[in-house]
Amino acid sequence: MFAVIALMTGNVEQRIRSDHNLTSDGFTGSLEDNESVQIIATLTFAIGLVLAAMALLQVHFVSAYLSDELIGGFTTGAAYHVMWSQIPKIFALKLPKQNGLFVLFKIIYDFFKNIEDTNFWSLTISVCCMIFLYLGKTFLNPFVSKYCPIPIPLELIVVIVTTVLSNLMEFHDKHNVAVVGKIPTGFPLPSLPKLDKLHLMFPDAIVIAVVIYAVSFSVAKLFAKKHKYKLNPAQEIRAISTVQILSAFMLCHPASASLSRSTINSQLGVHSQSGIFRNHVVVDPLDWTIGQEFANVCVGIDYSGCFTNNAFSSDTVEIIMENFEIRF
Repeated sequence: MFAVIALMTGNVEQRIRSDHNLTSDGFTGSLEDNESVQIIATLTFAIGLVLAAMALLQVHFVSAYLSDELIGGFTTGAAYHVMWSQIPKIFALKLPKQNGLFVLFKIIYDFFKNIEDTNFWSLTISVCCMIFLYLGKTFLNPFVSKYCPIPIPLELIVVIVTTVLSNLMEFHDKHNVAVVGKIPTGFPLPSLPKLDKLHLMFPDAIVIAVVIYAVSFSVAKLFAKKHKYKLNPAQEIRAISTVQILSAFMLCHPASASLSRSTINSQLGVHSQSGIFRNHVVVDPLDWTIGQEFANVCVGIDYSGCFTNNAFSSDTVEIIMENFEIRF
């Protein structure tokens, strides 16, 4: 999922939960009984219906107006929004939710207004991880690639080391460092969306559906130019709507193209969906067996990793460099 869409989805979930006094946070029971998960799954279903209607009405013709300049400006602007949404969390700051115009500037203002509340343990952990990831991606992996085609799994090393340190030094209990917490294992049972809440989500679903299509088509067009193949906008919108509707029954969040993942797959030479299948072959058994061992992973590790990717490689610099390479 593109991070901007994740933020929009999270805002809808929080608004509906707040408006209807739904307080079932966390994983105290099964996923099927968690109100937040049900809200997200219902939103996914609503987005799928909107995209299906767009496909029937052949709204994909708007893709003809998505020029390279528009796509470059949109994705770059989105990258900076994502980056600044993560910076306060690296400092462990709890900022008020912002909506409306100029959200980016409001976040920056709130960040500096509350910077004195920084948790220095969280900041130190995040900065150390960012430095390690940046140096590894910039210097170590390019050097290793000369002798071995398999890059060093820097993110995995960071997760393992920080999890061990978090357990030994009790970051959460002694220093109030936020951790992931209980992680449910396995797959949830198929479940029907909450149709009684569907009408609450259609206004937001329409907006998110348009953004999902714009983002997904923009990312696809970016790599279509790079790898010199043609896109079928009608096929793209049908595929996206089908994914949303089917995944809603498995309690999934809205799906869209991911620029960072697509960039990594492009760099690794992946040309089909088999790369995703191989990922699941490795990740799913780990989730079923040792997923709960990662309950003490520091939340700042995730944000620092995302920030490093956004700021230095795949979402900001990579977008800009891709646009310059394609254009010139």
